[in-house]
Amino acid sequence: MSDHLRWKNWANELSKHNHKPRKNLERWGLRYLHDTSSLNYLTKEIASWLSKLPLATSIPFSVQTESIWIDGTPQAVSTLIDKRNVQCELSDLLFIIEVKGRKGFFLEKAVLLQGKISCKHNKFSGSNQSTIKERKLLEKTNTHDCIDLYTGTSGVKSTHIGKYILGSSLNGMEEFSRYLLISKSNGWSGGKNFSHGPFQIGWPDSYTDSYLGKTHDFSFAVLRMLCSSGMGKLLNMSPACEWTRMVNDLRRQYKNITMNGYGGQSRINLSNNATFTTSKKITAVNGKININNTPKILQLDIPQPLISIITLTINILPED
Repeated sequence: MSDHLRWKNWANELSKHNHKPRKNLERWGLRYLHDTSSLNYLTKEIASWLSKLPLATSIPFSVQTESIWIDGTPQAVSTLIDKRNVQCELSDLLFIIEVKGRKGFFLEKAVLLQGKISCKHNKFSGSNQSTIKERKLLEKTNTHDCIDLYTGTSGVKSTHIGKYILGSSLNGMEEFSRYLLISKSNGWSGGKNFSHGPFQIGWPDSYTDSYLGKTHDFSFAVLRMLCSSGMGKLLNMSPACEWTRMVNDLRRQYKNITMNGYGGQSRINLSNNATFTTSKKITAVNGKININNTPKILQLDIPQPLISIITLTINILPED
């Protein structure tokens, strides 16, 4: 099932909430990505793609996606290129890809996604104060100066998480983030409404441009993140890597926090487990993706994080 066929699912969601203000609709769009059905879809898409690789004829693997839904935090304070300061939400979502080998991690990559409700698949709709601030943070931050993160929506009045000097060679935080445009209606306005999925990921060519460059459907953007340098930045286990330190702080900051449901949805969700195994004597085409049921609620062993997180994990399994 390709992304554009998911319009029916998103249309059903919109029918419940499209009378709400734009900010609330954005919140429901982000919540939709954390739904178990969305996690299952992404898991199956990635597993299906991996199963077609020649490598899959000899290496068994499993794919699973988990999410933790937290709304509205953390806040970031940064110095811009023009020496001014900006304070706003850091991002709506931290997306992480893990590839685990038989002896532990050998790849871990992350990207911050800032969600925006839009009428067009590649254009920011409106320029309210929150959008202006968020764009300044992501596109005009001087990453060779400190970025401060705080736990609560009150910013500097809440608990300080840490200071980070990301030191990117690109403009602002382009190396670490992307925009996630969420359709405001059942179909994007202009052109062929269903030629793009309801969740598009991209980045503008310049700060003054209200259009993003080339956008990608959510699942395809994740695939590009996995197999190329198209999105996201690798996490480095070196203590000197400020990006890794920031990501680890974000996903390990909270302790003893009770996560209440949002609209009846569990705050912690886990997809089914898609496994692909095949004998060396047959081709991947004859392989089969098996979906094994797992509990919807995931009990975490590490402190719950500060930001909404979706983590897609690929495990390379031991050979039979």
